[in-house]
Amino acid sequence: MTTSSTVPVRHVRLPRAEVGLCLLFLFHVAHAEPTRIIGRVVAVADGDTLTILDPANNLQHKIRLAGIDAPEKRQPFGERSRQHLAHLAHGRDATALCNKIDRYRRRVCKIMVQPPDCPTCDKPLDVGLAQITVGTAWWYREYAVRQSENRPLCPYRSKRNLPLNSPRSPPPGVRSGAKLT
Repeated sequence: MTTSSTVPVRHVRLPRAEVGLCLLFLFHVAHAEPTRIIGRVVAVADGDTLTILDPANNLQHKIRLAGIDAPEKRQPFGERSRQHLAHLAHGRDATALCNKIDRYRRRVCKIMVQPPDCPTCDKPLDVGLAQITVGTAWWYREYAVRQSENRPLCPYRSKRNLPLNSPRSPPPGVRSGAKLT
């Protein structure tokens, strides 16, 4: 006959001051102002990742555009998506509003630049929204919570989309770990 020994469960009580400090910290982190980076776009890796040089402290920040996903360089339309982002942002002064760091240690930001076709316009261009508008990036509903108030609440598309097998919807298995050949 075997007997199983049970380990008694002990509850740890935290002092009220520690609980209060933890809650205050979590509230502050949840409602913190986004980090603002002002600099020049010096590189475009793909349709949703770029690098900004911050001249104030001579640092380069690798940034992923918030709320969108674009094809990787080796996927269909990946190079076209990268080229469009480069046309919009490369070599331009940019303002990045960052509120997160992803698992690859990139900042996740909303990027605003002066529109390439209107250098004297007062309103800056949201490059993530521009990528979605022309059809070179995808908008995912699960990213909607992370998007700013200026973003559409539904997928916004223009009439000028890519051909039939374009990134209107991501290919099956692209983000589930499937390998591309």
